[in-house]
Amino acid sequence: MKLAKRNSCKILFLAVLLFVTACKENKSDEDKLVRIYVENLIVEETHKDNPEILKGEKAKLFQKFKTTEKEFESNLSSLGNDKEAWERFFTKTRLLLDDLRKSGAVN
Repeated sequence: MKLAKRNSCKILFLAVLLFVTACKENKSDEDKLVRIYVENLIVEETHKDNPEILKGEKAKLFQKFKTTEKEFESNLSSLGNDKEAWERFFTKTRLLLDDLRKSGAVN
């Protein structure tokens, strides 16, 4: 009986550890997506009149985050019709933009 209880505790511990790790990765992925979104907006607005520079800056941006534009768009699409996920995403986006404005990084 003690062996079964010990194994149950180990399984429960591993399940909780896996859940916490998955939540941290999801939060990290979401934060990265927000950062890419905001920086992409800034790049597009800054270089909208020069397509060649825009293309190069966007390439640098996606390289910086070790992703591609296609993966970025796919990740945005993965939010789908989840209203709460979009609200959370745009709340984080607004907060990041506000922080950048306060620091003087963007106007």
